[in-house]
Amino acid sequence: MAKYDNNFKYRVIETFCNGKNSSEIEKEFGVKSHTALNWVRKFISDGPFEKENELSEARKDVLEKLRKKATKRELDTRQQGISTTTDFKWLLEYDKELEQWRGFAEEWIKTKTRNKAMNMTALSNFFKKYVIPNQNNIPRTVADFLSYKYNAPDFYEICFAHIKRGTRFVNMVIEFIDWIL
Repeated sequence: MAKYDNNFKYRVIETFCNGKNSSEIEKEFGVKSHTALNWVRKFISDGPFEKENELSEARKDVLEKLRKKATKRELDTRQQGISTTTDFKWLLEYDKELEQWRGFAEEWIKTKTRNKAMNMTALSNFFKKYVIPNQNNIPRTVADFLSYKYNAPDFYEICFAHIKRGTRFVNMVIEFIDWIL
């Protein structure tokens, strides 16, 4: 018999998704931090611990939502999206539908000869805080985002208002969007 049942593992994963780190989880649940992270990563890569025919449709939906939440949290803890990769492939780890955004970002950053690191930081913030989070309801395709029918939320407030040089970063994102047009 397994030492930990699946519901216990899901509680640990949910706690991780809610912002606790592996050390805090170890203290709270008595599970080694590497074990908890292994559960998170196995759940992300393989899905529910049970066989599919053992789960109700409602339970499958709940676990799929938890899986998406765990994926985002795990990527965030690995510092994905830091401004060092000019191919922006880390975007696809969040959502494969962001390929069009990724392609434009990769091509645009190649045109930058000055302030490349700042431009990459600006785009990384734009993607991580504005495009990726589902609560912003940003279209996954660039064409839908740029459509005259779409009323985009204020990305300055969401991404850059709290940053000292926020206006400068906003101008870089505007330059990127203008380049796409």
